[in-house]
Amino acid sequence: MNEKIETIKRLKHQIALGEKVTAAASHLYRLGEHEAASEAMLEEFRKYKDLDDPRHAGKSGRFRTTMIGLIGQYRDYRAIPDLLEVLDLYTIDAAYALAKIGGDELEEKLLSIATIDNLKGIGAVITLGYLRHPDVLPQLINLVVNFESIWEVTVKPRLGLKSVYPFQLDDLLLVLGGYDDEEAIQILREKISRNCIMKILVFYALCQLEPEKYKEDGNYKFSGTVGLCNEITLRNGWNKILTKEDVLKLGSEIDISLHTLGPEKNRDRSVQSNIIVDKVEKQIKLGNN
Repeated sequence: MNEKIETIKRLKHQIALGEKVTAAASHLYRLGEHEAASEAMLEEFRKYKDLDDPRHAGKSGRFRTTMIGLIGQYRDYRAIPDLLEVLDLYTIDAAYALAKIGGDELEEKLLSIATIDNLKGIGAVITLGYLRHPDVLPQLINLVVNFESIWEVTVKPRLGLKSVYPFQLDDLLLVLGGYDDEEAIQILREKISRNCIMKILVFYALCQLEPEKYKEDGNYKFSGTVGLCNEITLRNGWNKILTKEDVLKLGSEIDISLHTLGPEKNRDRSVQSNIIVDKVEKQIKLGNN
């Protein structure tokens, strides 16, 4: 117990000195110091959230999106104004974090600004999409079906003016896949890419291999990426054509410590996983005919 207390003191002192605050706050959170961790992370994010601030040129966008992810994990309502402020800069990451925090007041605010005419409004649509809000499903479908033209008009001009981390079509397809809606399911099948299928199957496999780790954690409206991929796989019946060996092979494609698809370390493994994707693609094509 004394060792834990000393570690907490050391981490708080490290944060006070401004040294490796993100790592220290993460450690504090794991030790149960949730409020102190969240406060430290939020203050750190407020210092660095503007990508174009020349004072912080050495800090990458990924550094900021990592902080956004942790802020969402901490589910601190105090972070909502800050996340709303950067919804047009780090759109998919801020939307994901806001959805994790959730709440009726937040949903009302997001509904008031939800539109596909600007990046912040699109961020609101995506956030509500993560929460499966029925009112934004038509906008989300429009965003997916007309992705290229909306990107050209709404997103591309911003890329030249300010550093932004918006969203990709695959991100939108995962959000759309959270809806148990026939039109949404059909559009997902029509628009899905091989890379997106691979991602969904890999995270589905992770959910099967570590079920206790990825059980719902209390926010009944929200499923994280792993939960969404599990739902999409089950809803489309892709799990029925996967063997136990397939699940093990797919699970080996992920860097579990980062929860991201890792680099190809084994060509044979990648070939095997692509064969599994071929099976799912064939089923999708048969279903669309």
